[in-house]
Amino acid sequence: MASLQLCARCAAMNLILFGLGGLCEEVPVSADAQTLNCSRPSLTLREPPEQEFLNGASGKGNRHGELPSVMPYPIFLGFLSLLMGLGKGGIPGMSTSSVALNSLYAPDGCLDLATALQVPVCFCADVTVAFSYIQHARWPTIIRLLPFIGLGIAIGTQLMGRLSAPQSKLLVGSILLSILLLNLAQEMSGHLSKLTSMLWPSKKGKDAHGKQTDAGRGDVPSYANSFAFACLVGVVGGFATILTNAMGPMLNIFLLTLKLEPTVFVGTRGTLFTVVNALKLAQRLQGGTLSADMVILGLKQGIISVVGVLIAKLIVKRMSKSLFMKLEYTLMTYASLKLLHAGLS
Repeated sequence: MASLQLCARCAAMNLILFGLGGLCEEVPVSADAQTLNCSRPSLTLREPPEQEFLNGASGKGNRHGELPSVMPYPIFLGFLSLLMGLGKGGIPGMSTSSVALNSLYAPDGCLDLATALQVPVCFCADVTVAFSYIQHARWPTIIRLLPFIGLGIAIGTQLMGRLSAPQSKLLVGSILLSILLLNLAQEMSGHLSKLTSMLWPSKKGKDAHGKQTDAGRGDVPSYANSFAFACLVGVVGGFATILTNAMGPMLNIFLLTLKLEPTVFVGTRGTLFTVVNALKLAQRLQGGTLSADMVILGLKQGIISVVGVLIAKLIVKRMSKSLFMKLEYTLMTYASLKLLHAGLS
């Protein structure tokens, strides 16, 4: 069974590394001293799991047992940081891929440490996005969401240990899918109204500037700016970021409902996440789940994520609003179904 799982991981990595010409050979994972393993006991180190991970992540310690020789673990972490920066910068799917690959290829016993390392990486990317797009950020939306997100974080903190991870994912996935279906109904209604206006021109009206417009050609739904919708998304998003680290999909679907331009979407999301992740970073430092050495390594990797943000900025400027929204909606549907599957399995 372990051999089959390893072959599956190698096949996934081969797809990523195909352009580099590297093939992942099956490497048997063992407790050998040359293999990076945070769960192996050590009598010589005061904090063996973290030190083992830091040495392997910086290229000074044991090698990763499941990665090809062309991509050592430090290079792999840099690749994940680049993906995170591209995703934070506005390219749909990149940050989700970074999180998934980080979990899939975390060394034995090192998943918590690998996850903690991404916190400063995300913070660097978020700060860069905020500075790059702050002029496009929609501040009324940010101010409207922050109190509800804070309330959701407080609720999630109280429920930690009482609500299982599958239950949390099922709750978030159900709400996310419900919002997607509501948006789909709104879009279908808009297309139907547009078709009706084409067949019967009398259905056309005038906008605030006196120009003739087609009814329902993609207007923002009335509930998108309501107090109740902001409360729902903010509380569930804050709740999700504590229990399942799944606030991203909730925030994305909220901003998609507002039908923002790609630059406004990225700027608003990046500025809001800068505040939220700064609070999470402070919380981890205070709680002792993120040491100074881990922060330093994370900031070094964060430089690569900044490069990814700058590259994404060039791409997003050339991406049409319709393509951007189609990609985001596709990935949010996948994320909601994945959360539901994880909650039910």
